[in-house]
Amino acid sequence: MTSFSLSRRDFLKLGLTAVASLVTPPLRLKNDPAGPEEIPVFEHGSPLRPYVALTYDDCYLVTILHELEDILAEHPEVKITLFPVGWALLNNERKDPGIWKRFYEKGHEFGYHSFNHIGATVMSTKALIEDYDRWYDALTQVLGEEAPVRFARPTYGLVSRSLANMCEEKGLTIVMWSRGWGGPYENAARAIRETQPGDVVLMHTRSDDMFNTRKGLEVNAGRGLEFTTLSTLYTGWLLDTSGLSHGPPGPPAPIPIEPPPIPPPMR
Repeated sequence: MTSFSLSRRDFLKLGLTAVASLVTPPLRLKNDPAGPEEIPVFEHGSPLRPYVALTYDDCYLVTILHELEDILAEHPEVKITLFPVGWALLNNERKDPGIWKRFYEKGHEFGYHSFNHIGATVMSTKALIEDYDRWYDALTQVLGEEAPVRFARPTYGLVSRSLANMCEEKGLTIVMWSRGWGGPYENAARAIRETQPGDVVLMHTRSDDMFNTRKGLEVNAGRGLEFTTLSTLYTGWLLDTSGLSHGPPGPPAPIPIEPPPIPPPMR
């Protein structure tokens, strides 16, 4: 598993370079529903690198988090990004003290997803800054230390100028997704099968999504994909779009729809 180690200053410097250039489609301009303004959001990494980011929103149920822990224990090479709401951080910590620290110590990362799952489109910049501070205080409380947070995912997938202002103030990147593995498997199977390098995968902490996580890791095994944190995927994209380096080219191996025939026994 390849990973990057950049200082926060370097991370932000590369981010500003990429935003200024806007030379590649992964940094998309998304309309603010409250007005005509377009706001840059990140939703897809570099296709030159094998990285895929599995992301999980909300994180309400401690029982599902336990199941996710079990899956990750079976796949220690896989790193994920969690987007818990603030009250879920505190509530699940009361139910299972140390649960969030276990994720953090195994190399998984956290992103902002509001404290109470209120939409950013109905909040002012000041209210969002206060909400982020409250959320970050909860994260610090459950981890016992100040962890780096680089990403914000808007609730309901709705961006706003106030959210963009808050993220600029806090040094966060707004992140969406390029592929969804959520819901019943029969609905998610095609998306899972067609996962490509650079994908940001959206899921929630639900039973269906845990099944899909297991199945997705199984289906995509042997394709050369690396399931890693958003920070690793995003840093790879920043390096490629800034022209500082290039990852290995080439698409992953396709997934066979039908298993190959079994040859007859040797006589």
